[in-house]
Formats: sequence, C-alpha cells, structure tokens
Amino acid sequence: MAVTSSSGDFNSGSTATDQIQDVNGFPPPTLVDFETVAGGSLLGAATVHFDLTSIPLPNGGAGSGNCASNAANNSCSIPDFPFTFTENSDATVVSISFMALLNAYTGTSASGTTAYTATFTTELSGLLAGTGACNGADANIANVSLTNGSIFLGAVSCLELGGTIENTWFATEQPVSTTASTPEPGTFALESGLVAVALLRRRFRRSV
Repeated sequence: MAVTSSSGDFNSGSTATDQIQDVNGFPPPTLVDFETVAGGSLLGAATVHFDLTSIPLPNGGAGSGNCASNAANNSCSIPDFPFTFTENSDATVVSISFMALLNAYTGTSASGTTAYTATFTTELSGLLAGTGACNGADANIANVSLTNGSIFLGAVSCLELGGTIENTWFATEQPVSTTASTPEPGTFALESGLVAVALLRRRFRRSV
C-alpha cells in the first residue's frame, strides 16, 4: 500500500513495511498489527504499529436512511453493520465508508500508545468490476448494500448473490489524543491496492 504523510512521523511512499491485514468477521477482535507503516525521520525510521481496537457502527448501530434508493445525495447505513453508503450529487458515484479506531506505537504497546481514528473510503462508478453477479452491474447503493427489513425494501444486491467488488480503498488517519506515547501525533493517508469487498452480513474482508 502507499502512504502519504503530512509530517516527519511517517515515510511517504510504498515500502515492504507498509502493510494492512484483512478483517474477518464483525465485530472484529482486537487485531495486533492491523497496519504497519514505515516511520519517518522524526521516528528514526522505526516501524509504526497500528492495532485495531474497534470499528464503530454508524448511528449507534441503528441504521439510517433508505438503502433501496439510488437518488442523488442519498446516504444510508444498515443496522448493526459498519458501512455507510452515499450517492454523489448527480447519482453517478457511490461511496462506501467505515471508521476504525486504532492504537499506534513504536517498539511495543507497553511503551505507550497514541489513539488514532481512520476513515476508509472507496468510490465506485459506471459498471462494477468484480466477480459473479457484481461484475458488470451498475454502481449504485442498491447493488452494493444489503437487504435489511424496512430499510432495504425487498431488493437483492449483487453481493447477496455471492458476488464481490474489486476497487481501491483510501484511508485518512489522524490522532485523537496523546498519552506518554510514541509516535508523536501526525496525520497520514493510505491507498491500498486492489480490494475484494464481500459485504456479507456479519462479515467483511479487505485483501491488499
């Protein structure tokens, strides 16, 4: 994956150290080394470890909006599921996003951690690239979200038919608080490689 840093805490570029793990199952367990990123000059090029601590649910897990609608500017989420789906202003691009809470450190977590928030987003347009029923399907909320009672009114998405979607994910990560910890706070962005997204209920997977 590629990293773009706003400070000297992290190395901008793509190195063998810059890695991210798949997440299998929801809610995920604490995942040690969910990400590793090459440190910059301020950290003496030490590896920065990011442990995944949780993935918050939108709207407290209650869900929101109408995921049966592909209308411009529509935004919705499914109850007990971490993704938010949003159409752009002319309904030609649909984005999928989720938030993750991370603890960052160099060396070991026993030396202290810095809490980070990460927002992961992918944008889809035109015809979907992927496998099965998703390959060649229109990129819209109805095809990339999930059936869930009254919020999704009876339609079946290509994902529920066993398809997957391949696309690039981007993430922006920034510190939310500082304890006696390393690294010192810095903001950076990630760009992962091709990702297979299988948005099955209670399960999602990211493959870099």
